[in-house]
Amino acid sequence: MLVTGPIGAGKSTVARALGAELARLGIDNAVVDLDDIVFMQSTPAANPEEIWRRGRSVHAALVARWFQEGVHVVVAHGPFVGPDEESPLLVASPAARVRRLLLWVSYETAAERVQRDSSRGLSADPDFLRQTHQRFREMAAAIPTPEWEIDTEVTSPGVIAELIACSIAHRK
Repeated sequence: MLVTGPIGAGKSTVARALGAELARLGIDNAVVDLDDIVFMQSTPAANPEEIWRRGRSVHAALVARWFQEGVHVVVAHGPFVGPDEESPLLVASPAARVRRLLLWVSYETAAERVQRDSSRGLSADPDFLRQTHQRFREMAAAIPTPEWEIDTEVTSPGVIAELIACSIAHRK
Protein backbone atom coordinates (compact mmCIF):
# COMPACT_ATOMS: atom_id res chain seq x y z
CA MET A 1 0.00 0.00 0.00
CA LEU A 2 1.62 3.22 -1.17
CA VAL A 3 0.26 6.42 0.39
CA THR A 4 1.29 9.73 -1.09
CA GLY A 5 0.18 13.35 -1.13
CA PRO A 6 1.46 16.83 -0.44
CA ILE A 7 2.71 17.95 2.97
CA GLY A 8 -0.16 18.22 5.45
CA ALA A 9 -2.49 15.91 3.51
CA GLY A 10 -2.53 13.43 6.39
CA LYS A 11 -0.29 10.68 4.98
CA SER A 12 1.15 9.70 8.36
CA THR A 13 -2.17 9.94 10.17
CA VAL A 14 -4.00 7.89 7.54
CA ALA A 15 -1.17 5.33 7.36
CA ARG A 16 -1.21 4.78 11.14
CA ALA A 17 -5.01 4.54 11.15
CA LEU A 18 -4.87 2.07 8.25
CA GLY A 19 -2.29 -0.06 10.09
CA ALA A 20 -4.51 -0.14 13.17
CA GLU A 21 -7.61 -1.01 11.13
CA LEU A 22 -5.81 -3.79 9.26
CA ALA A 23 -4.64 -5.23 12.58
CA ARG A 24 -8.21 -5.04 13.92
CA LEU A 25 -9.27 -7.09 10.89
CA GLY A 26 -6.56 -9.67 11.66
CA ILE A 27 -4.17 -8.64 8.87
CA ASP A 28 -0.57 -8.34 9.96
CA ASN A 29 1.05 -5.19 8.63
CA ALA A 30 3.87 -2.72 9.03
CA VAL A 31 3.71 1.04 8.58
CA VAL A 32 6.92 2.57 7.20
CA ASP A 33 7.34 6.35 6.87
CA LEU A 34 9.77 7.58 4.20
CA ASP A 35 10.22 10.90 6.03
CA ASP A 36 11.29 9.11 9.22
CA ILE A 37 13.91 7.16 7.28
CA VAL A 38 15.19 10.22 5.39
CA PHE A 39 15.50 12.31 8.55
CA MET A 40 17.49 9.62 10.37
CA GLN A 41 20.47 10.86 8.38
CA SER A 42 22.95 13.35 9.80
CA THR A 43 24.77 14.31 6.63
CA PRO A 44 25.34 18.06 6.56
CA ALA A 45 27.59 17.90 3.47
CA ALA A 46 25.17 15.93 1.30
CA ASN A 47 22.86 17.71 -1.10
CA PRO A 48 19.10 17.29 -0.68
CA GLU A 49 18.76 15.06 -3.75
CA GLU A 50 21.37 12.66 -2.37
CA ILE A 51 19.76 12.64 1.08
CA TRP A 52 16.39 11.72 -0.46
CA ARG A 53 17.93 9.15 -2.83
CA ARG A 54 19.63 7.36 0.06
CA GLY A 55 16.53 7.60 2.20
CA ARG A 56 14.37 6.09 -0.55
CA SER A 57 16.88 3.26 -0.96
CA VAL A 58 16.88 2.42 2.77
CA HIS A 59 13.08 2.81 2.96
CA ALA A 60 12.67 0.38 0.04
CA ALA A 61 15.00 -2.13 1.68
CA LEU A 62 13.03 -1.94 4.92
CA VAL A 63 9.71 -2.43 3.12
CA ALA A 64 11.17 -5.44 1.27
CA ARG A 65 12.49 -6.89 4.52
CA TRP A 66 9.03 -6.71 6.11
CA PHE A 67 7.67 -8.77 3.22
CA GLN A 68 10.54 -11.25 3.60
CA GLU A 69 9.57 -11.62 7.25
CA GLY A 70 6.05 -12.61 6.27
CA VAL A 71 4.12 -9.38 6.83
CA HIS A 72 1.12 -9.37 4.48
CA VAL A 73 0.65 -5.63 4.02
CA VAL A 74 3.21 -2.86 4.22
CA VAL A 75 1.83 0.66 4.33
CA ALA A 76 4.61 2.78 2.85
CA HIS A 77 3.93 6.47 3.03
CA GLY A 78 5.78 9.54 1.93
CA PRO A 79 6.07 12.15 -0.77
CA PHE A 80 6.24 9.80 -3.75
CA VAL A 81 5.76 11.88 -6.88
CA GLY A 82 6.13 9.86 -10.01
CA PRO A 83 7.77 6.62 -11.04
CA ASP A 84 11.34 7.76 -10.32
CA GLU A 85 10.54 8.37 -6.67
CA GLU A 86 8.71 5.10 -6.12
CA SER A 87 10.95 2.91 -8.29
CA PRO A 88 13.26 1.89 -5.40
CA LEU A 89 10.21 0.33 -3.73
CA LEU A 90 9.15 -1.51 -6.87
CA VAL A 91 12.67 -2.82 -7.49
CA ALA A 92 13.13 -3.95 -3.87
CA SER A 93 9.75 -5.74 -3.69
CA PRO A 94 9.02 -6.86 -7.28
CA ALA A 95 6.46 -9.50 -6.28
CA ALA A 96 4.42 -7.12 -4.13
CA ARG A 97 1.09 -5.93 -5.48
CA VAL A 98 1.15 -2.15 -5.24
CA ARG A 99 -2.07 -0.38 -4.35
CA ARG A 100 -1.94 3.39 -4.34
CA LEU A 101 -3.73 5.97 -2.25
CA LEU A 102 -3.38 9.62 -3.22
CA LEU A 103 -4.42 12.13 -0.58
CA TRP A 104 -5.22 15.74 -1.41
CA VAL A 105 -5.51 18.84 0.74
CA SER A 106 -5.53 22.55 -0.03
CA TYR A 107 -2.50 24.64 0.82
CA GLU A 108 -4.59 26.62 3.33
CA THR A 109 -5.72 23.55 5.27
CA ALA A 110 -2.22 22.05 5.12
CA ALA A 111 -0.81 25.30 6.53
CA GLU A 112 -3.26 25.17 9.44
CA ARG A 113 -2.41 21.51 10.12
CA VAL A 114 1.36 21.91 10.09
CA GLN A 115 1.22 25.01 12.30
CA ARG A 116 -0.58 22.93 14.96
CA ASP A 117 2.11 20.22 14.82
CA SER A 118 5.12 21.20 16.94
CA SER A 119 7.21 18.39 15.43
CA ARG A 120 7.22 20.09 12.02
CA GLY A 121 10.46 21.65 10.96
CA LEU A 122 10.93 23.13 7.52
CA SER A 123 7.49 21.95 6.39
CA ALA A 124 5.91 24.52 8.72
CA ASP A 125 7.56 27.36 6.82
CA PRO A 126 4.75 28.91 4.72
CA ASP A 127 6.98 29.61 1.69
CA PHE A 128 8.45 26.09 1.68
CA LEU A 129 4.99 24.58 2.13
CA ARG A 130 3.56 26.64 -0.74
CA GLN A 131 6.47 25.62 -3.02
CA THR A 132 6.10 21.93 -2.22
CA HIS A 133 2.34 22.04 -2.76
CA GLN A 134 2.83 23.75 -6.09
CA ARG A 135 5.48 21.17 -7.09
CA PHE A 136 3.24 18.30 -6.05
CA ARG A 137 0.32 19.62 -8.10
CA GLU A 138 2.57 20.20 -11.13
CA MET A 139 3.99 16.68 -10.90
CA ALA A 140 0.72 14.93 -10.06
CA ALA A 141 0.29 13.83 -13.67
CA ALA A 142 3.45 11.68 -13.27
CA ILE A 143 1.95 9.75 -10.36
CA PRO A 144 0.75 6.31 -11.47
CA THR A 145 -3.03 6.10 -11.35
CA PRO A 146 -4.09 5.55 -7.74
CA GLU A 147 -6.75 3.08 -6.74
CA TRP A 148 -8.07 5.71 -4.34
CA GLU A 149 -7.85 9.49 -4.55
CA ILE A 150 -9.29 11.20 -1.50
CA ASP A 151 -9.57 14.78 -0.26
CA THR A 152 -8.71 14.76 3.43
CA GLU A 153 -10.55 18.00 4.00
CA VAL A 154 -13.84 16.16 3.54
CA THR A 155 -12.99 12.59 4.59
CA SER A 156 -11.52 11.73 7.99
CA PRO A 157 -8.49 9.47 8.46
CA GLY A 158 -10.65 6.89 10.23
CA VAL A 159 -13.13 6.67 7.37
CA ILE A 160 -10.29 6.42 4.84
CA ALA A 161 -8.64 3.66 6.87
CA GLU A 162 -11.89 1.68 7.16
CA LEU A 163 -12.60 1.97 3.44
CA ILE A 164 -9.16 0.79 2.38
CA ALA A 165 -8.75 -1.89 5.05
CA CYS A 166 -12.09 -3.41 4.08
CA SER A 167 -11.08 -3.39 0.42
CA ILE A 168 -7.77 -5.06 1.24
CA ALA A 169 -9.45 -7.64 3.48
CA HIS A 170 -11.99 -8.55 0.78
CA ARG A 171 -9.32 -8.97 -1.89
CA LYS A 172 -6.99 -11.06 0.25
